[in-house]
Amino acid sequence: MDPKTDIQIFVSDEVAKGFYATTSAVYHSQNEFLIEFISNFPPKAIMGSRSILSPTHAKNLLAILQHNVELYEKNNGPIPTPHNPKQEMN
Repeated sequence: MDPKTDIQIFVSDEVAKGFYATTSAVYHSQNEFLIEFISNFPPKAIMGSRSILSPTHAKNLLAILQHNVELYEKNNGPIPTPHNPKQEMN
């Protein structure tokens, strides 16, 4: 393992079990993006996580997600989007 390039990532048991999000909210300011992952099962909704990203990391995440969605759709067909994903939430 090269100490200059390899990083060990430690994951708590709580994080390792994951969180099923049925929706998300995205906000931004000039300096950061905030992404909230929410599990909405009425009568209540629970925020499972909140991530704060620099604009550079947000753009990298967008590219990685776009690439993976394209791969998924190539293998499984188009993903339906029943609601407006471009709804602004500032």
